[in-house]
Amino acid sequence: MQVYSMVQPPEDVLGVSCQLTYSSEPWKCIFGAYRIPFLETNYMLVSAQFDSYQLGQDLDSSKPQTAREIAFADSFGEAMKNTFATLEEVPKIGWLHYSLPCFDHAISTSSSFFSVEDENGVTWEKALSLFLDDVSANVDLVDKCSDGYEKCTSLSGCVRQLWSHK
Repeated sequence: MQVYSMVQPPEDVLGVSCQLTYSSEPWKCIFGAYRIPFLETNYMLVSAQFDSYQLGQDLDSSKPQTAREIAFADSFGEAMKNTFATLEEVPKIGWLHYSLPCFDHAISTSSSFFSVEDENGVTWEKALSLFLDDVSANVDLVDKCSDGYEKCTSLSGCVRQLWSHK
């Protein structure tokens, strides 16, 4: 994996414990799903459930369109929600998980960070503020929309506003 080869020395960045656990696949320590169980400090994890960059790489397409691509996106979104649920079982530190069922990537670099809300009116900005107010709390702000890629990324009731697609 090309990005892994850029991390030098990897144990300084990715942690010795993670590297030992995944010694035959050390690249896994780059990804939160594998790395977070080894963290020893409080963290906030933010991710779109239908990450547009990752889906674009996986599908070699700008946006899921065919039935096969949409089915893949649906299973990707479910895997994202399952990953969040698994990470909640790591009890040693405080965390905040915030994830909307949207097709987007790197939301913190756009104005949507301040305006897109979940069904409870919480924006990404508000989630960050909640985390900073009490970094030792465990807060689950993962939208559990189960309607799939096509409905969850639209105005289906899972999110109040449609994300601006890049």
